[in-house]
Amino acid sequence: MVDILAEPAAKMLVSGRRRMGKTSILGVAEDRARRSGIPVLYADLSTATSLAEVSTRLLTAATEALGRRWKDVLLDIARRAAHAVTLSFKDGHPTLGLSPAAFADDVAEHKQTLGAVLDAINASARAHKRHIGIIIDEFQEIQTIADANASWHLRGIIQRHEHVSYVCAGSRRHLIEEITGKDGAFFKLLDPPLEVGPIDPEFFAEWIESRLEHERMRVERGVGARCVALAAPCTRDVVQLARAVFELASPARKATVALVGIAFGDVVASQSDAVRHLWEKASPAQQHALRAIAGASAGLTTEATRKRFALGPSGVVAGALPALLKNDWIVKDAQSETLPTGYAFDSPFARGWVIAHALPDLGIQRPMTALPGEE
Repeated sequence: MVDILAEPAAKMLVSGRRRMGKTSILGVAEDRARRSGIPVLYADLSTATSLAEVSTRLLTAATEALGRRWKDVLLDIARRAAHAVTLSFKDGHPTLGLSPAAFADDVAEHKQTLGAVLDAINASARAHKRHIGIIIDEFQEIQTIADANASWHLRGIIQRHEHVSYVCAGSRRHLIEEITGKDGAFFKLLDPPLEVGPIDPEFFAEWIESRLEHERMRVERGVGARCVALAAPCTRDVVQLARAVFELASPARKATVALVGIAFGDVVASQSDAVRHLWEKASPAQQHALRAIAGASAGLTTEATRKRFALGPSGVVAGALPALLKNDWIVKDAQSETLPTGYAFDSPFARGWVIAHALPDLGIQRPMTALPGEE
C-alpha cells in the first residue's frame, strides 16, 4: 500500500470483511507514507449520501493532511477550486470547507464540485512538484448514492490524474463486486486487488496467550485456540472475546478454556438488544433461514434441513438469502462455503444469540458456543 501511495497515478483496491483489520492496516500504511515524506489524504465514505458529502470528506482530509506541513499546497487547492471551496483560518491554520451553495439539491452541481476538488488536488500536486496519495475507505458506498452514475463519474475523474495515487478500500462485498465487476465502473481500474483475510489461527492463538501471560496470568493451554475457534475469522471479534476473557480472569489471575465460553456468553449478552432489533425487522422466511444457518448440519435445500428448520420450499429459502447477505447478517465466501450450509453469520455473536434465543422456538436446544455442524 505504501508503494502504491508513493507511485504517481497508481491505483489499487483493498478489500476485506468488516472487523478484519483493513482500516487498521490502512492507518499503518498512511503513517508510514507520511513519515517518508508523502502527503496522504484519508477519506471515509461510509456515511456519505451524496457527492457533495464525498467532496466534504476529501476537503476535511486535505485540511488534516496538509494544514501544517504542506500549507502551501492546501492554499493552492483552495485557490484552484475557489468557486466550490471556502477557506477559513483557525489559530492561524487554514481550513477547507464546501461552499454552502454546493450542497444544493442539484446532482450536476455535486458532480462538478467533486471534479473541481479532486482536479485541484492533482493540479496543486503538479504545480508544487509533489506527489499526493489519497485513501478512500469504504469507497463502494459511492454505489449507494442516489445518482446511478456517481461511480462512473468518480472513475472519470481519478483515471486522468497523473500526480495523485489512489488506494480504494471497501468491506461490503456485494457492492464491491458491482462496482469492480465486468459491468462496473471500476472494472480493471484497480487491479490487482489486495484481499485482507484472517490471521493465521495458530499464530493468533499463541499471540492471545502471550498477551495474557504478559499480564502475569496463569494461562491454560488452549485458551487462545478456543477464542479463535469461537470468534474467527474477523480479527476484531477474536480480540473482543479475548479481552472479555481477560476481564473475567483478572480477579483470580487465571485464564482457563472454560472461561472462554463464559466470556462468549457475556459478549453475546452485551449485544443482545441490537441483535434482537435486527431480528425483529427480518421477515419470517429470513428468520427461518437464519435459524438453519446457525444450527443445520446439512445444506439449506436438503429435505432434512427444510423440515427441521421449517424452511418451506427451496424457492422460499433462496428468496430469503439475498436480503440477509445485503443486510450483512450472513456472508458467503471461500471460508463459509466449507460450512454445512455454505453460509456463515457475519458476526459470531449474532449466531450465538440466534442459537440461544431463536433455535428454542423450534424445540432445538444447544449451547451457544456450538460450532457450525455440531449437534
